[in-house]
Amino acid sequence: MNSQYFSEVDFTDFYGDLSKYDFANFKLVVTDTYDESEVAKTIDSIGKEICGVIAIQLAIVGLGNKNYGKIVYQDEMIDLEEFFIKNNIVYKSLLGSQLEPGTLTPRRLIRFYRFLVKEFITKTNKSSYLFKKYCPVQDLKFSTIIFPGFEHIASPEIDIENATLLLQTYMILDSRQISQTSISERIKRVLLARGFNLNFLNSILIP
Repeated sequence: MNSQYFSEVDFTDFYGDLSKYDFANFKLVVTDTYDESEVAKTIDSIGKEICGVIAIQLAIVGLGNKNYGKIVYQDEMIDLEEFFIKNNIVYKSLLGSQLEPGTLTPRRLIRFYRFLVKEFITKTNKSSYLFKKYCPVQDLKFSTIIFPGFEHIASPEIDIENATLLLQTYMILDSRQISQTSISERIKRVLLARGFNLNFLNSILIP
């Protein structure tokens, strides 16, 4: 082997016959600990409807500078921060911190209830803060795809235009934040995991 880089033959000479390796002596460790079956169990123990209502509140109204606010549910005023504390919902976790598969966070609630949020927007015509404040195209036909959580619905087969607009919206959000957020990069990673082409995602610019 005279080259700087191994050919397949060079590697086989070094490692051995690859066809004989059965990969049975190790297992992959998945870094994404989010498991919807486990999340569903946690939600079920708290209450499916109330958790859904809170997810809609978070997705439509937003967090408001970490002020989670209140909702009215069955004529009762509920303080969301108190609700989070009471039900062990982790709302102050550090970015990148490891969570158990069934642990709830505000973002996980929005993700889990993404289809309910979409249905709410469709039936009530109430747009999310994301659409109203940051979407570069203020056409109401896009309000049902510009909301937190749609990145977990988007399909590369049918949502190229929608994914483009969603990513542009988050890029505008990032550009307006004093803290220089990079939410659009997280959205890009989600879309990539869902099958969108990396070159396509990297080509999207703020209009």
